[in-house]
Amino acid sequence: MNKKSISGFSLIELLVVVAIIGTLATVGVLSYNGYISGTQKAAAKNTMQQIALAQQEYYSINGEYVTTVTGDCGVPAGTSTINSDLFDTEGDDKVVDVDDWEFCIEDHPTGYKISACKIKDAACDGDPYTLNAKGSNNFND
Repeated sequence: MNKKSISGFSLIELLVVVAIIGTLATVGVLSYNGYISGTQKAAAKNTMQQIALAQQEYYSINGEYVTTVTGDCGVPAGTSTINSDLFDTEGDDKVVDVDDWEFCIEDHPTGYKISACKIKDAACDGDPYTLNAKGSNNFND
């Protein structure tokens, strides 16, 4: 008898390959999301340093610091005021602009305190990053 050999993959082999590819894709997506989150945190911290430098320049010219709120910085509101009051931007021009982050400046015994908060559902998601006029911050992660 002459049997023809049929070459190809079995269903089990195909399922194993698909499972491996799915696992690798999941790991890749999670790593990428962590990378994006980390870069946004770094951008927020760098923006806070930029605001602090602008505050020092503003103080040297005007003899006072800019504050965008008097009270709690935990809600979105201050970023557009910082852009217009501290950086003299108009319209859609933005110096302070980090996706999903809101910034504000409030009075503090050191002169001012800058807060940066990741916004989720129109509220602060976790503890905000802070930086005061003396350079003290809570950038621990």
